[in-house]
This record gives sequence, structure tokens and C-alpha cells, in this order.
Amino acid sequence: EADPAALDGLRRNLAANPDLSSRIEVVAKAIHPMAGPVSLGAKRKAGDSMSSILLANGPSTWTVEGIRPAELAAQLQDDERIVLKLDVEGAEYGLLPHLGPLLTPRTGAILVSFHPRIAGEALGPALPKALRAALGPLGRFSARPITAAGAGARSFEPALVRRGLRRTLGGDEWLFSRT
Repeated sequence: EADPAALDGLRRNLAANPDLSSRIEVVAKAIHPMAGPVSLGAKRKAGDSMSSILLANGPSTWTVEGIRPAELAAQLQDDERIVLKLDVEGAEYGLLPHLGPLLTPRTGAILVSFHPRIAGEALGPALPKALRAALGPLGRFSARPITAAGAGARSFEPALVRRGLRRTLGGDEWLFSRT
């Protein structure tokens, strides 16, 4: 968790749930294609659940240390199952193509919030190409859209986008899991 206010909330939640906290390792860094400082921002304030590198020039900004996917993968034990939640306000498009080191057979599921409006503001007409590249590493996972009612039926929409047969996904949040 790279947002300092959200990190504080996460740590308080884990402290209130000691049975769960023993199985969770908090990494207070921003996963990023490159190591080093990463600038983040939010439209309103840190902790508003809207922090992103795409908002680093916004009214509320901060810098955290970055960690590359390969570095994060190296910190995991060989027998640990990996479940990823990726919700970085439109920056998913640039990050997903670099997640290969974390997308091993041990990775059971990835929950991705794509935020096409925010990414569209940053990427403009390049958004469909960026979406195809983002979905590329997820080709070995089955996909289900997430709605207010929960996970939908298995969908081939991401495969159609990867092949250039669709330009967008129907829905912002998707669960990719091993079949």
C-alpha cells in the first residue's frame, strides 16, 4: 500500500484482526515497473481511495519508494499462493504488462479495477492499445466481470480485446483466476 492514509487504515484493520494479520505482509511501497521514488497523487487527499501515478500533479501529492514486480516476487516464499488486487486509478494499463514475475502458476487470482475514464484522460486515443497490452499477461486466466451482484459468468471479452476484436471491456472491475 503506497497511500500513507490508506496504509494507516490497513494497519489499524490488521491490528484489530490478529488472526488475519499473521497471514498478511504489508509492503509500504508502490509496485512500479522501475525501482526508486514514485510520485503519487489524489484528486482530494491521501486516503481517498483515488491515489495514482496519473494524479501525481494533482492537489495532494506524495512520494514513496517503488518496488518492481520481480523484487516483490523474490520476497515471497516458494509455497505461498499469490492473490493480487490492482486498483491504482488508471495506472493499471501501464503496470499490468510488467507483472510477469508475479503471474506464476502460484497466482490464483487477480482483481483489477481498470478505471477507463481516468486512464482515458491520460492516454486519450491510445487507450484501446494500452488495454490490449494490459490484458496480454492475463491470457492464461479466466475472466469474470465484477458487478454490485458479485462475480459474473465467465467472459471472453478480455480475449476479444487482446485480439483487437473489441476496443473496451464491458465493466470496470474484473476478476482473473486460474481455471
